[in-house]
Amino acid sequence: MNKIKALLPMLLLVAFTFVASAQNAGSYQALNGGTNNVTAASTNTYSLTQSIDEFDNVGIQVSFVASADTNGNVLVKFAKSLDSTTYETTPSITLTVPLNGTNTSCVVSNFSLPSVATLKLTSIEHTNSACYVTNVTVTYRLKSPKRRPR
Repeated sequence: MNKIKALLPMLLLVAFTFVASAQNAGSYQALNGGTNNVTAASTNTYSLTQSIDEFDNVGIQVSFVASADTNGNVLVKFAKSLDSTTYETTPSITLTVPLNGTNTSCVVSNFSLPSVATLKLTSIEHTNSACYVTNVTVTYRLKSPKRRPR
């Protein structure tokens, strides 16, 4: 019995460590700008994952700057996974970001993903052949659920 009493503080510390290591709300960048370029009329592929298993709603923001004053779209695709190992063969989330001349283009969207454990950025497709895009950022926003009034 004395051995159990002696181990109890250590067991509580270990249990608290697992609870304290829970996923935190906040912003997480998959791509952080700089020289993340997508050349004209091309597709860049990625395998960048973000754990979202503790959050039902996830915001995603994509921004970039085009090299010329032209129009077109950039398609940013994400695949979902329930187990953080096996991902959709065909990504089911696509953000379409219209070019904004040489100004920063930005799209923000929110997704309800209650059963999804992980999102993976799979590709960025640039459809315009007249320019490239640079300073590409992809940011996830994970926010704790709002408390409901009692």
